[in-house]
Amino acid sequence: MSVNNFTERDMYQPASKTLRTRYPASEGWNIIAQDRHGTYIPDFVVIKKLFSET
Repeated sequence: MSVNNFTERDMYQPASKTLRTRYPASEGWNIIAQDRHGTYIPDFVVIKKLFSET
């Protein structure tokens, strides 16, 4: 039986690429990676910049 030694951080790059495909920067989306331990914080936060009407 083989043991895979990987951490949650090993999955960040594929997840980030998938999120970037779905939420492109050209449409104003910003992806922020979170890295904190001890309390629950989502791995990624995806927000869209709002352009104010003037």
